[in-house]
Amino acid sequence: MAFCRRGHSLSVETPGRIGETGRVNRRLRRFASNAAPPQSVTPASVGSANQGQTASHCCRVSSTGTVCLSGMAAIPPRNLQNLDLNLIRPLAALLDSGSVSQAAVVLGMTQPGMSKALSRLRQCLNDPLLVRVGTHMELTEQARTLRPVVRNAVGQLDLVFAAKRNFEPTRLSRTYYISTPDYGEGLIAPTLFQRLRQQAPGVDLRLTPPTHSDRSKLADGTLDAILAPPTQQDTNLKMRKLFRETFCCLVRRDHPRVSGALDLDLFCELEHLLIMVDPDGPVSGPVDERLAELGRSRRIGMTVNGFMSVAPILANTELVGTVPLRTAQLAQKLFPLKHLEHPLGRWGFDLCLLWHPRRDEDPDHVWFRSVLIESCSALCAS
Repeated sequence: MAFCRRGHSLSVETPGRIGETGRVNRRLRRFASNAAPPQSVTPASVGSANQGQTASHCCRVSSTGTVCLSGMAAIPPRNLQNLDLNLIRPLAALLDSGSVSQAAVVLGMTQPGMSKALSRLRQCLNDPLLVRVGTHMELTEQARTLRPVVRNAVGQLDLVFAAKRNFEPTRLSRTYYISTPDYGEGLIAPTLFQRLRQQAPGVDLRLTPPTHSDRSKLADGTLDAILAPPTQQDTNLKMRKLFRETFCCLVRRDHPRVSGALDLDLFCELEHLLIMVDPDGPVSGPVDERLAELGRSRRIGMTVNGFMSVAPILANTELVGTVPLRTAQLAQKLFPLKHLEHPLGRWGFDLCLLWHPRRDEDPDHVWFRSVLIESCSALCAS
């Protein structure tokens, strides 16, 4: 970020889109941590720097962290690492009005409250800012130098929040990356994609299979969201339950041994199709754990690595599959299959949307989550 003088005005230039307030905080504190020792700004140095110059002057941050205006002495950001950013608006009001009482009125503060803010600002900036001259208060030379800089900095911060208020999906051009099993691809992605196209034609979608590194990918921004049941390692993530899914049994419509309800004995006698979400994991799943608790077991005749291949395999074999109910209902529309209540009872899982807290207030991410949640609500209502 650079502050540049053009004519008699001072503006702020940024090399791109300013991020959220947290990012501004971090940049200010990194800027302050490398701050150089204080250097004074004097009228003489300002005057000599401006003599005979008509070209524009730019304010830059040096490698030492010092704010420098071309042709002027340095303005040190002393103790900015201890600066409460809530003091920025009081600073701007004090510099604009040159009066504690008037600044308090502008911000709707009490005069003692504004006096306290001025005291803290004096400590942070190592300058009195306001000094008594006769019967009135006047700005110090450093305060006069800072006034246009602070005024424009406040304007830039206002633009940050104005951008959030004026977010328009139709102008968005980006790609969202979601980790989801193919269960989510077949069930949620069609409706989600249609809604995204209607509201934001410039948005693309990339769906990736689950991996063990998905949580770290959320942290580094490689992923925007995860669709999955919650785990114990998700306590540091933001989470929203999308819906509850129930398991059922899925078999071919003309299965020679399944004509009515499927009891536990027949269930254990039949060969099963197992969906292995983790290809490196054991050839077993939640069904086997529940059977083990009852002292029972089953034979797994085939394993597959996703839900989408389940329907054609079950439609052409005598295998039985344990699948989410919504997957079974979708499969029945495309293949000669039927679903039955599971002999182990009514059980299932919560499908959740997970994202990193850093993205919680991003306007585009808030919008994207709302579209995804609306898509799932429409799915549940159908």
